[in-house]
Amino acid sequence: MSIATNSLRTYIFRIATGVIGFLIGILIARYLGPEGKGYYQAIFTFYNIYIAVVGTIGAAVIYQVTRMGREPRTVFITATAYNLVIGLITVSVFWIYTLAAPHFQPGLAIWLVVGIIPLILILSNLSNLFQGLNQIKTLNWIGISSGLFQIALLGVGLVGYHIRVQTAVAIWFLSQIFSVVVSLWIGRKYWFPPLTKDFDRPLLGSMLRFGWQVSANSIVSIFNTNIDQILVLFILHTGKYGLYTVAINGANILQYASGAIAVAISARVGTADRDQAGKITARAVRHTLLINTPLAVLMWSAAFMIPILYDKRYTASMVPFRILLPGILAYSVAGIFSTYFTNQLGKPKIPLMVAFISAMIDFIGSLILIPRIGIIGGAWANTLSYLISISILIAIFCKYSGISFTKMFLITQDDISDYKLLGRNIFCYLAKKFR
Repeated sequence: MSIATNSLRTYIFRIATGVIGFLIGILIARYLGPEGKGYYQAIFTFYNIYIAVVGTIGAAVIYQVTRMGREPRTVFITATAYNLVIGLITVSVFWIYTLAAPHFQPGLAIWLVVGIIPLILILSNLSNLFQGLNQIKTLNWIGISSGLFQIALLGVGLVGYHIRVQTAVAIWFLSQIFSVVVSLWIGRKYWFPPLTKDFDRPLLGSMLRFGWQVSANSIVSIFNTNIDQILVLFILHTGKYGLYTVAINGANILQYASGAIAVAISARVGTADRDQAGKITARAVRHTLLINTPLAVLMWSAAFMIPILYDKRYTASMVPFRILLPGILAYSVAGIFSTYFTNQLGKPKIPLMVAFISAMIDFIGSLILIPRIGIIGGAWANTLSYLISISILIAIFCKYSGISFTKMFLITQDDISDYKLLGRNIFCYLAKKFR
């Protein structure tokens, strides 16, 4: 199956998941207002950072299955045994801290987010396993079903039930439980029954060594994509942060195409020879930009819809939303390059270095601009950091792959063939459905 066809299938699911997430975001914004939305988003910002810290071997699952050809069951059980221990330690340490610091009394919302961490780590391992095995359809259905479950529960607010922050978090919690149960059932052959002989200690050591590099990359990437948000939160507090997250979340729609394509090519990039992997990566970058560039123009023009959809309280989100779009458009291909450096070359340090440079530019720019011009300053810092760092990443890719800058962005006959095949597949699919 061509990159375009496989990516389109994933992209359709990502779009559907994105639409669901978009609707969830609108409902939460309307239910909670900028202040509540800011508090809700702050919880998950720090949650995502922590998951990046402790989820050290998730990406190593893909690498071991694709590049190293290890037995999927052994890889999954080894990774999950480790993550389960880490998750339980996390919950225990948090509980002990609440006992040692009586002044710190987390509400139900925070307890739910902390308590589910062990299961989230297992879900991450399963998702990476499905991706490494190129079971993209399974991965897509799991993702969309979780969103549908969450939005169905949020629908109670439309019939008069009062949604507060802890209610919104509880609904998210239930949707994650649903995803874990469904994923474990679908992937049961990879873990049931769990046997001690399937745990491989040397493999765990190898996965940790690789995983810590990728985890460091993920941590830096999380800070890279969130440092301006964190500074908005601390400098301007939750109300302004709620406004800024609406702008950020809206602009991040551009990440759906690159995410879909990165998932679609991950197994092929990991198993292909170096020359072919470089060509696949370059084609994936072109496919992403062909989708995202007109979409970004359309989104920029439609910014006036923000106060209509979210509420007039979010009018101030329009300007930062427009400023963020060029940077996120450029950086939307970073994940595709990361797949090449990680799965093909086994060099996650390269995207780590570039993400660190981007994070530092964003950090310094945000410190200078946010106190002076508010959330608009955060948007300018974000865009500047993305434009500089993606230029560096492209230059490094060209050096390692041997593909020139011109050839990387030049539409080829293979690209056209991809789209012809895509068109035929769509036509055959529709003809079959309506026959």
